[in-house]
Amino acid sequence: MPVDCTLALTIVTRWAATRPSTIGVRILTVSTEEHHPEMVALLESQGIPEPQRFLIPGLPQARWKEMVDIVSCNESNLAERVKSAIMRNNGQQVIIYFRSTVPLLEVFRDLNEKGWLAFKIDPLEVPDQVSRLMTAGALPSRALRVVEEFRSPFPLVGFDHIHVVLSSTSSKKDFDSVSRQIIDVVLPLSKQEKQEQLAWAYRWRGNPSTISVYIDHPTLPEFLDAGDPHRLLHVNNKQLGGFLSALASFDSWGIDPLRTARCFAPDRDVLMTIVGRLTDQKLLMTDETGHLGFRLCDKEVDVFKAALPVLGYDYRLAYFLAQSTGSQMGLFRFISDPTDQLDEDQDTLAAKCWGYNRPLSQQGAMWMALGLWKRALLMPHYSSTNNLDIIVPGTRISVDRPKSFYIMETSNKLDHVLCRLNLDFVPCLFQNEAGELNEAECLELQRHLLYGKDFVWGIYTGLSCEGQPVYMRDWTWIPPAVLEEYDNERETEGSF
Repeated sequence: MPVDCTLALTIVTRWAATRPSTIGVRILTVSTEEHHPEMVALLESQGIPEPQRFLIPGLPQARWKEMVDIVSCNESNLAERVKSAIMRNNGQQVIIYFRSTVPLLEVFRDLNEKGWLAFKIDPLEVPDQVSRLMTAGALPSRALRVVEEFRSPFPLVGFDHIHVVLSSTSSKKDFDSVSRQIIDVVLPLSKQEKQEQLAWAYRWRGNPSTISVYIDHPTLPEFLDAGDPHRLLHVNNKQLGGFLSALASFDSWGIDPLRTARCFAPDRDVLMTIVGRLTDQKLLMTDETGHLGFRLCDKEVDVFKAALPVLGYDYRLAYFLAQSTGSQMGLFRFISDPTDQLDEDQDTLAAKCWGYNRPLSQQGAMWMALGLWKRALLMPHYSSTNNLDIIVPGTRISVDRPKSFYIMETSNKLDHVLCRLNLDFVPCLFQNEAGELNEAECLELQRHLLYGKDFVWGIYTGLSCEGQPVYMRDWTWIPPAVLEEYDNERETEGSF
């Protein structure tokens, strides 16, 4: 459940609870699940009785359900079973899969040599591109990796053979009790998520000869039931800090942020860890009554509240953006997940960077990726190219086109919401960033980054867990002058 949905439920519930008793109010929700403990807890927090449930009888089975062939495999032979089935078939084929494994990648490498294409489809893709990938015809047979939680608006059309390779695990962002950070870790998928994978086998048009679903368990029921019934909630993991911050912005509604957050984040240790960080970062504060509210004020809180939903409720990025600045350079765009291709000579890459942040290009992968991405934007006809990857001129570095468009779209949305706040903000095109930050402006930018990324000593863009150790990715250096200033400020206030 994302923050947007959770906030909507919270506000509607609060509104209903504050209506006069003489007015009859009903809240109707529709769900594929019968029990929702979070919704029950939310209603109880507002003094509303437990919801009454109306169950819809199961829908009749589709007449073509028997066409789907469940292929039982184990982890060691799954890829070989997929390859064997493909080699027996003629006509246009499509493979839908959800997680890359070494054996599967070897199969796709062999298929590529036979003329197959490989693509990744996710919410960042433009609809026309997704429709083209989902339709047989002009393109050869293909393997499509589906990003988790992506629900295609288009069915598979016109394929002779459909192969759906289900996955039992996925890389997710989860709060790690050891590092006390949000990390990337491979976890078992829930029954809900596996059912969403399976649904791809039933979303097609045409007359396919075969539809094969590959699983790593003896039977489909065993595959579906091997895991928790419900998926992890975003609002209880990577978006918890943003959720708490968003709740604090509804103080005029009489919403208690902590009380409401407990309905969706029952782990008190995790919740209070995030609350402590938000208060230590001077984003939120607790008043004498114990109520959690904003410590930011004036324009800073307006910018934070406007940017938070645009930035996917990553409160760190919104806080970084909201810091008051004396720079005349305006808003600096921020890439939160830089490329992992930065293995060329650093001096050579730094010389190819473009934009105001160029002086920072050798202080971390994040700044380097930002400068190289801006350089790619300068290419003629950048926006009209059909290539999925754009090469940065003079390097071997490539820029992912769908992700790049997503960043540009996010930047445009930020420009729009900031202009609406009447902050005398003037958007600046990347192409016009001909100047560079001076030393004072670089330090100010890094200071704001440190405030936004507090409790991450040094800046990394992600953690991953492979077995017991936790590994860091893309470390970005913070100058000693900024840390010393921050240290002195905290010691003066007695909270360091």
